[in-house]
Amino acid sequence: MFGAGVYVYQYISNRPKPQTSFWDISLDSTKSDIKFLKGEPEKDSADDDWYYVKGETYLFRITFRDNKVRFIAYDGDNLHSPSLQGIDIGTKHDGIVNKFGQPSYVSISEDELMRILSYDRYNVFFVLKENAVCNYGIYTNTFGPVKFSKEKKPDLKK
Repeated sequence: MFGAGVYVYQYISNRPKPQTSFWDISLDSTKSDIKFLKGEPEKDSADDDWYYVKGETYLFRITFRDNKVRFIAYDGDNLHSPSLQGIDIGTKHDGIVNKFGQPSYVSISEDELMRILSYDRYNVFFVLKENAVCNYGIYTNTFGPVKFSKEKKPDLKK
């Protein structure tokens, strides 16, 4: 009986769920809240992209639209990566689809080397290169899925 209880608990706790915070920052945080929690970021000239950097690369990027959080992304090594519902740097495409199902949107880079899988239902996205997660995070789905600035145009000849 105990074994069945453990199985049911693991099954329920491993099911995907909407993600509303990442790196202790919620999607409804203000810029002031984030500065208070994480300190002064490096910013772009428009103040819409904030970077928290360690060494030569950024670890977290927070992008804003209309002064609201657009997305929070992690781009660091796997050794220090915070797990996002069991997904980490290096997770393969099949591992993501097995966990979350088919994405609500797939953005393909213009050179076709990378893909972004967005899941509106769960507010999560995963950037893959060579079939492995290299960047991931959460996003406010009212702004639409996370996309490459230059996407591959769909082939309409099919």
